Amino acid sequence: MGTICYLIRPCSGGMQKHVDELLGHFRQSYRLILVAPRGNLLVKKARQLGIDVHELPLSENISPLRDLYTLRQLLVILRRERPRLLHVHGFKAGVWGRLAGRIMDIPVVVTVHNYPAYPVRGFVLPRLFRTIENAHGHWACRYITVSEALAGYLLKNTAIDEEKIEIIHNGINTAPFEQALQTDMPAAKTCLDFIKKEGTTLVGTVARLVPQKGIRHLIRAAAILSGRHPHLRFVIIGDGPMRGYLEDLAQRLGMQGKVFFTGQMEDVPLLMPMLDIFVLPSCSEGLSLTVLEALAASRPVVASRTGGIPEIITHDRTGKLVPPGDSQALARAIEELISDPDRAGEMAARGQARVKALFSREEMFRRTGRLYRKFMDTPALTEVSDVR
Repeated sequence: MGTICYLIRPCSGGMQKHVDELLGHFRQSYRLILVAPRGNLLVKKARQLGIDVHELPLSENISPLRDLYTLRQLLVILRRERPRLLHVHGFKAGVWGRLAGRIMDIPVVVTVHNYPAYPVRGFVLPRLFRTIENAHGHWACRYITVSEALAGYLLKNTAIDEEKIEIIHNGINTAPFEQALQTDMPAAKTCLDFIKKEGTTLVGTVARLVPQKGIRHLIRAAAILSGRHPHLRFVIIGDGPMRGYLEDLAQRLGMQGKVFFTGQMEDVPLLMPMLDIFVLPSCSEGLSLTVLEALAASRPVVASRTGGIPEIITHDRTGKLVPPGDSQALARAIEELISDPDRAGEMAARGQARVKALFSREEMFRRTGRLYRKFMDTPALTEVSDVR
């Protein structure tokens, strides 16, 4: 049984869910090793699955001495374990993973989950990203992007060969969301019934509270709608470094009793059906797992026209798309859905069918597994560099 090593940066949200799914599935076919930062939730989950774990002091911040120590520790792990393939997730992990793979003669696959140089209006980070990728982007044998938009971004901003890029959309298990729709779930009702009372309409999101998720625009849209639609309530499920700022913003806009922050909550399949409308106002997005989950739960969706989201949602057919950062457009789209619930329901049903057909977990596993086999069945790095 061949060995695959997963190397990840500090992560949560979609990337964490994605790697968790891969670990759970491919442990049946390969010996898996997880190399991850200390304290990452995946470390605990991997150990519960019986997967060997090595904790590494890998952070997103640039610190030359610490980073060199991290590289040295990674090389020690790879020399000891001798995996047949190194699968890297995240930009910083990709920097050291490709270098370590080059030194150890181990083929490297890099999954690109999002735009590594956010905020895109900056100058230093995009330039640094292009410099690094052009210097040793060719050291990876293959790049997986979770959306066509990310593939286009790499081709435009780096010298990575198009032949090395493979698009494998994120996939989800739709069954828990469908089951939650068909069953009375008192646990979920207990979580949100203090917000969703009789006669109210609940608009909500599930997101990590970081700048690129654009939650500030949802709060401003809520303030625009509140006067015209006093029955609306807004719930923000998730946590992150911007929570304090967002709570202050809601208070400054007079949204006490209208906008609620729940913090991090588990059992998203049980919570999604309680939302009347799901909103994701991202400024930057690779391919949103929460949009897929909302559609799997047959929720009407309003989301930003950014990144890979238009690959999931067809405007006015499977949901509503609005320009990123436009609170007025966000408010209008929400208002259109609450004003025409029948049409909103039709869009949600079409969105659910689309997710089941095109964004299944099984298809993601099938295509990833096919890529793994090309590398695992080939004896040397020099022979896999041209595998297609």
